[in-house]
Amino acid sequence: TRGYQINFSVQNQHQHSYISVNSNYASDYRIKYVDGFSHDGFSYFLTVQKTAVDSQSYHSRLVRVCQNDRAYFSYTELPIACYGHDDGIHHNVVQAATLHKPGQNLSQAFTQDFMPTTDDVLFAVFAQSESEDSSVPK
Repeated sequence: TRGYQINFSVQNQHQHSYISVNSNYASDYRIKYVDGFSHDGFSYFLTVQKTAVDSQSYHSRLVRVCQNDRAYFSYTELPIACYGHDDGIHHNVVQAATLHKPGQNLSQAFTQDFMPTTDDVLFAVFAQSESEDSSVPK
């Protein structure tokens, strides 16, 4: 088998950044990019990937990076999921997403947590994974 080394670096007089994926993990650490969008000077991506490099379980992440950040210092990612209100089922595999303004009905449904109809809202569809060690939806 061929070893892979993934490297990214930016370097100038005042800044240094570097990302490297060990060749032992690169072929197994697949990232599925489900959707991406731009909002207020940031680029966002929704991904499905392993919870850790050596893990067999998957989850979804929301990734954000400032569009003016050439060194990727602003790069941030966090897990994102949907938990069933009534059944407590963990839906951890994002399937689709879109950024839209809420309609009047949705805005009014959130009267305690005011949601103006002029704000952008991320709408996402999640599925339960086939098993703990699968990124495939049930």
